[in-house]
Amino acid sequence: LTFGQTGVLRAEGDATAGGRSLASPFRVNGKASSATASASRLASTERLSLVSDEPTTTPATAKLFDGNEVVFLGIDDTERRRLVKLITPLGATVRYLPTPKTTHIVTTKEYVDSNQQRCKRYTHCKLISTQYFNDTITQAASIDEIPYCIPLKGQVLEVAKPQASNNAKHTNGKSGTSAFIDIPTSFSSSTSSAVELTTPHTTANNNTTQDNDSEYYTPLTSADTVAAPPVSKDEQADETKWRNARVFISSTFRDMHGERDYLTRYVFPELQERCNRLKVHVTPVDLRWGVKEEDTEQALEICLAEVDNCRPFFLGMLGRRYGWVSDKGYVVPDEPSFDWVRVFPHGRSITHLEMHYGALANPSKSRAFFYLRDPSFEVNVPGDFISNFQCESYEAADLMERLKDEIREKMGEKAVFDNYPCKWHGVVDGKPMVGGLEDFGTRVLNDLWSAMQAEFKEATGALLDPVAQARAYHETFIETHARQFVGRSAILNQLRDYVDREGVTAPCVIVGEPGGGKSSLVAAFAREFITKADKKQGSAICHFIGAAPMSTNIRHTLDRLCKELHLLIKSGATNTESGDSNDDAASSNTTETSKAEEAEEENSTSKKNPSGNTEVDGDPEADDDADGGEAVVAEGYTELKDLFAKYLERAAAAVVSGGTSKNAKKKSKRQKKRLVIIIDALNQLDETHNAHSLDWLPKELPAGVRLLVSTLAGECLTSMQRRTHEMVTVGPLTMEERKEIVTRTLDEYRKSLDKRQMDRLLAKTDAHKPLYLVVACEELRVFGIYEKVSQFIDKMAPTVPLLFSEVLGRLENDHGEELVRGTLSLLQCSRGGLLESEMITLLSSPIKAQNTRGTEAAFKDSLQRDLCVLPASVWARLYRSLKPYLRPSGEAGEKGFLDFFHQQVSFAVSRRYLELSGAEPNKKQAMFYAAHHRLATYFQHIADPGGDLKYNTVNKRGISETAYHQIQARLFTKLHSTLCDLGFIETKCRMGMAYDLVADYLDAILELEDEEHALTGSDEEMIAIVTEFHRFVQARAHVLSARPSQTFTQACSLPDSSAPCKQAMTRWHNGQEGRAWIKSVNKSQEPAPCIMTLTGHTMVVRKCASCPVPGSNRILSCSDDKTLRIFDSRSGAQLTTLTGHLSSVQSCAWSPDGTRIISCSWTKELILWNAETGAEIVRVNRAHKGRLTHCVFSPCGTYIMTTSIDKTAKIWTPALTEVASLPGHSDAVLGGAFAPDMKTAATCSGDKSIKIWSVETWTCLLSLTGHSKGVNGVAFSPDSLRLASASDDRSVRLWTVESGGLVSTMQYHKDGVTSCAFSPDGKLVLSASHDNFIALWKGSRGPIQTLVGHTGSVFDVSFSQDQKCAVSCSFDRTVKIWLLDETKTRKISANVGHGARILCCAYSPSGDTVLTASRDKTLCLWNAVNGTYIRTLSGHKSNVFGCDWSPDGSRAVSASRDDTLRIWQVNAGDCIEVLAGHKGIVNSCAWSPDGKMIASAGADKTVRLWHGTAEMKYASIGAMFGHRENVVCCAFSPDSRRIASGSADFTLKLWDTARRCKVATLSGHTKGVLCCAFSPDSRRLVSGGADRMLIEWNAANATIISRWTKHTANVTAVAYSKDGSYILSGSTDNVVLMWDAATKDEVCAFACLSRITGMGAGPRLSLAIGDGAGALYICQPVGLVTAPGYKKKKDRKKGGKRMEKKKTLKGKPKAPERTNGTKAALLLGDRNHHKKNNHSNSNSASKQPQQRLSLWAEQDAQLGESDAGSSVLTTPNLKPELSLDDFRADLWNSPRANNTTSPTTTTATTTTATTTTTTSFDS
Repeated sequence: LTFGQTGVLRAEGDATAGGRSLASPFRVNGKASSATASASRLASTERLSLVSDEPTTTPATAKLFDGNEVVFLGIDDTERRRLVKLITPLGATVRYLPTPKTTHIVTTKEYVDSNQQRCKRYTHCKLISTQYFNDTITQAASIDEIPYCIPLKGQVLEVAKPQASNNAKHTNGKSGTSAFIDIPTSFSSSTSSAVELTTPHTTANNNTTQDNDSEYYTPLTSADTVAAPPVSKDEQADETKWRNARVFISSTFRDMHGERDYLTRYVFPELQERCNRLKVHVTPVDLRWGVKEEDTEQALEICLAEVDNCRPFFLGMLGRRYGWVSDKGYVVPDEPSFDWVRVFPHGRSITHLEMHYGALANPSKSRAFFYLRDPSFEVNVPGDFISNFQCESYEAADLMERLKDEIREKMGEKAVFDNYPCKWHGVVDGKPMVGGLEDFGTRVLNDLWSAMQAEFKEATGALLDPVAQARAYHETFIETHARQFVGRSAILNQLRDYVDREGVTAPCVIVGEPGGGKSSLVAAFAREFITKADKKQGSAICHFIGAAPMSTNIRHTLDRLCKELHLLIKSGATNTESGDSNDDAASSNTTETSKAEEAEEENSTSKKNPSGNTEVDGDPEADDDADGGEAVVAEGYTELKDLFAKYLERAAAAVVSGGTSKNAKKKSKRQKKRLVIIIDALNQLDETHNAHSLDWLPKELPAGVRLLVSTLAGECLTSMQRRTHEMVTVGPLTMEERKEIVTRTLDEYRKSLDKRQMDRLLAKTDAHKPLYLVVACEELRVFGIYEKVSQFIDKMAPTVPLLFSEVLGRLENDHGEELVRGTLSLLQCSRGGLLESEMITLLSSPIKAQNTRGTEAAFKDSLQRDLCVLPASVWARLYRSLKPYLRPSGEAGEKGFLDFFHQQVSFAVSRRYLELSGAEPNKKQAMFYAAHHRLATYFQHIADPGGDLKYNTVNKRGISETAYHQIQARLFTKLHSTLCDLGFIETKCRMGMAYDLVADYLDAILELEDEEHALTGSDEEMIAIVTEFHRFVQARAHVLSARPSQTFTQACSLPDSSAPCKQAMTRWHNGQEGRAWIKSVNKSQEPAPCIMTLTGHTMVVRKCASCPVPGSNRILSCSDDKTLRIFDSRSGAQLTTLTGHLSSVQSCAWSPDGTRIISCSWTKELILWNAETGAEIVRVNRAHKGRLTHCVFSPCGTYIMTTSIDKTAKIWTPALTEVASLPGHSDAVLGGAFAPDMKTAATCSGDKSIKIWSVETWTCLLSLTGHSKGVNGVAFSPDSLRLASASDDRSVRLWTVESGGLVSTMQYHKDGVTSCAFSPDGKLVLSASHDNFIALWKGSRGPIQTLVGHTGSVFDVSFSQDQKCAVSCSFDRTVKIWLLDETKTRKISANVGHGARILCCAYSPSGDTVLTASRDKTLCLWNAVNGTYIRTLSGHKSNVFGCDWSPDGSRAVSASRDDTLRIWQVNAGDCIEVLAGHKGIVNSCAWSPDGKMIASAGADKTVRLWHGTAEMKYASIGAMFGHRENVVCCAFSPDSRRIASGSADFTLKLWDTARRCKVATLSGHTKGVLCCAFSPDSRRLVSGGADRMLIEWNAANATIISRWTKHTANVTAVAYSKDGSYILSGSTDNVVLMWDAATKDEVCAFACLSRITGMGAGPRLSLAIGDGAGALYICQPVGLVTAPGYKKKKDRKKGGKRMEKKKTLKGKPKAPERTNGTKAALLLGDRNHHKKNNHSNSNSASKQPQQRLSLWAEQDAQLGESDAGSSVLTTPNLKPELSLDDFRADLWNSPRANNTTSPTTTTATTTTATTTTTTSFDS
């Protein structure tokens, strides 16, 4: 098919037998076009329907929808308006909301799934998709509606079989098949094209359609063709919404001990296991457990309240006892909910009332079950205990029989188990019990499981995602706090005016006293804005800090805000929190769902191409910018902060414009829409990442954005006052408002105060605060003695803190001091609160401040035996008393978290229980440590339920909280065990908490180094080990967060002496680690000097410096991204971002006291900043005539020097008043410095000179010359006697200041030196260079240390104040902190290896040497066994992009940016030939396996062939043309018959080497092809590209075998293993992946610290990997499931194929040789490889494994063509009779763990299809 614009086309019609062709009009993207399909032979009667913009209407359709009343719900505004305009002229009536006359509700499946209850009310309407109207108009006739109807959950639609007609859908000639045809189009990364032919099942004899698949009758939408991406193992830890099911158990007490015990021990644990599938927590509630019946006089209120809390689940058990009856009547509160009790017949037991209220009053609304016991067992009960089972009296017996009859009558047989059997079991723990309850337990389990499935069946299909869960907490907070809000009308008007006013760019700050009602005010305004009837105002995102778990953490806060903004961007909606607005009331109805949620569901499915394969762009940010893409995943605080600013602008544009531009003019005439961001209680943010500086908030709001924040007085308010803002002050309540609050609060409980009592209460000191009044009313409510209310009010505390102290005292009197103290201490010590189930378990045993270790040991033992639970009656009473002071339960998780509703409650608890009073108010009490100890014990058990350190859990709470509470409790031994365990590290990273883990390490080290505690030798050792793990995780956090499964491999890549590596090896040898992994053979045995990489800048970083104040941990940097950033050197956290420059910031410097910062930019701005707040102090906009290059403070802080390309330097005062101008240089002045003694200053210039100036007179004293190129920087020694200079002539020179004489010249760098610095003691010098290296000098003979790690030019370097570290910044956009080793005395004489990124790696044919090509214009030879450097091959004039070996290994060829290839004699290192012929860059080269040819790929769009022998003088054979863009890669097939080439034109081409012509073009990639490789048998080809995809091709017929991906960036290198059983791929996402060639499962991975730019595969699966920093990794896979010595035999016969099995190995196997390095052992993962043993390598039978090896049968993988022309791939088939673990253990006599973990692999998205490619064959 050919047509003007691309689009997805649905073709439906008859199969034809003739040769007719079709040329019929259809619409593509709203434009008319035509289609011709001669190949498809479509019938002339066929219809084509494209899901397009505007279906065409004809006069025949005039009454198609006559009588239809239509309502739209959940439909996009644009689509809705389009349909309204189409169907209204055709007779339809459109309504805003459903009415009794509504016939159709047009909606989406997503809307119906998420609004089941609402949709169930519209039973009189048809829920139908938009496609119904499109198809009806297209056919111009009424069609069956049923196929387009959207069913509710569990609803089955009756589908009529279609009649035979000419409109039957087209088939491709076969029954039951679907054809997908690629349409060749111009290559574009943003569009795709396909004709989609949907074919039903048809018979061979006629055209009637068989109803074999009901899915056929569902209209095909875009969502139907897109499958959800596979969920990786790393992502499975994410928690969706868990629900809570509370089951109320009602029974009498004395006679039901056996049943309750059986339920607790057996039934409910099994039920919970089943309910885990539904994500439901089951909580049994038995208020009779542990409570005597005579003590239940006051329990009726609690019991009935718990029945309500447990609805609809109710369990009733009855024997012969009726239960306790109070002689005082029913004691219940005077509240409406208990009115029924007061009219209920008197003399009934509490058990009777529970059963009546829970089930019998309304059986249809409960899921209740009753179990009536058979009393026949009583004949065996001893006389001493029979009274426990018999009825109390004749009257009670009569009431019991009547109750049972009522149960049988109302509940029915299914809900009643009558006369369940049991037997006398004896007395257990003093309690008479029955046994033989198996039938009873089975029935209860089945009943409750059926009820759970019925209750939660619907919810399991629409579980809330994490964003919706978080939103639920904040929505609940809004409702509960706004419900009782009164007054404040003036303040609300101020807020309304702020939102509505035009031209607002500053935030609005709401301030007030603690307890003054700020949060309620903010909640009330938020609810008003969200739910206002006129929904044209815009959207609101509300975040109430403290209302949700982790909401006090700034990183989690930004993460949530970014995700909400992303939903707005994608949906273009106008109200994220509650629904959409209506853009055009005349043509569409009000949407009653959140577009944001719909967009999120739609976007949860990855974009797919027609073959069903995931399409991924090569640009890491492409998905973020493309419509319909996923949100950019950001983990770090810096990335989130930048993303927040970016998303805020885009979301504002989406809201204000409504997401479209065509209606912008129309909307401009209406009221402007607003995006309102509401953040409450900024002061409750924790101080992580310096959150209180508020640098994460934009200083200027985008147009249409309004930011409302509230805070108390303090650091947050101070930070806000330093920027432009508007302020609203929440003052005291008026007298009328106070009275209204008291009246309304007490009225809920039917209580009131007289005038005198009201006056006394309102006269209290803090009565003007809403918080005081609410708490006071609660105390009055529970007081209960009306006659003494006046005295109670008089004695009531006058202030909020004292009032809360009284509340705590009252709670202690009511429930016991120990219980209250423990409960509130646990809540206070928790982070974000505790779940109810957690609290009940934690309180199961008392928390003792003394003998904590013994108490917690007993608690831990109880946890392991599952005996920890607080009696339900005790908890119910306490919770009812605490409820007024706790936050309302949210909708997410298990009824939400229990936490204090106000910070003042938290303060009161801390003061009363956790802090000592007096001189040391912040000193912690023993109770503080005891509470944290209890929490640490509990969460450790949750994190590691087996206690085996495997951390096999999906519970994020345990993993998140364990280390925190161990730190707070100072459990250093356990903390060391937790933080220094690789299993814990991997699990926490897998759950998305890699950066939280870094914070855990930092907190632990700070606590361990606490000066109050003297350190012992063991403490110091512990600190050292924790510090090593801290550096390990911190340096690799970006790797571990993306690929947590790399934790073990990353630890193994550290030096063998490091603690993480030691533990990794221990885990491997002990069998704790069973996964395959890739070992770095040539890893350095010295710790990496780079201890931290600071990221955040988005462009080149120009300058960096440590704060000069001793003890400060701040690092300053400036960048081309127009910002300055301040980092914490300990944690790596970004503290502040300084914005204000209009262009690239060229230089920055600290003032000597660290309080100010000076910076200058390309556009001549000079700005002085407040270093603490980030605020501008003063600015000069034109400091020089030319751009500024450098600025610096004088050592005393009295002067500032600036330099410029205008050839001058200037001196300024700190107020930026010009003092002097220093002319004299003849070229740009590039740098300058002041001498520490303030007598002289120096400047350097591009004119190759250095000038010394007098500070007193500002005259030139000396001019130093000697450099042969421009001088970039100068630095004075601390004694002011020497001066160091850095020059583009690659040298650093030392001069005497007094005479100007040259002291020494230091030469080492390969490129210009950019910066130099003296150490604080003046003995060392640092230099940085464009060669990416940093050198540490101690004299002029050579550097004593080189720092390698930057992947671009290093622009600046400086010492830390303690001289232990260096700080550098680079072109690679990073700032790095290095650990210096000045104790070294060895001088590094030469800089060996590459000085820039490695672009290609190639193994020699023998496998003992590796050749690498680099951007530094050289090639290097390396030993392939140990990775040692051999020699450098120099000669190219520019970057070397490719290299390859000759088959005999004596020569090599290289391809370069200098447009040439070179032939090298490897042993001699000489260039023997230069091949010129390409008219542009040569990107790749390859030597044919037969040695006769060389192929090269160039930017001139050609592939050239050259003779490969010296006899032919390497002459050019010719060029092959065909690619339309730059040819990036090329590869020979192993048989030398074919060449594959990949190009930026998105295609690969196959070339015939004999005929030198193109054989086929392979199209499948959606971006440029970057690499390709043939399989060893020449029959397969794998390619990788900028689209992040891997594609395996059939090289015989040029079809796709499969395509898959797990890479997140460009795939830069691919290779097959030598036996073809594995595929290797490397990417700029820093990861090399090894895949099973047959299944495409990931086998193992290796992550580098920089992006992978080159890779080669050698024999024995060895790997050579080159990265962007110029590092070479020699690697070996370990633990693979490939047995050594079993190689594939290939028997190729002309014209056919056959399979050959390996012969059975008889007798004992011969073990592979174990020579130096034991390569075979490494391949199999021998765990004893590093252990000493006395076994010799003798072949004696006694020393061989005694287990017979199995037959390993392998079939030869051969390709052939099927009848249809598609390829058939036969994959290797491995059939072991012996497991690999047994094979491995017996072969090497290695111990295996009893619970060896099987290798964990995650299957990538793989599709086998040969029809998704456009293939052209050339003769």
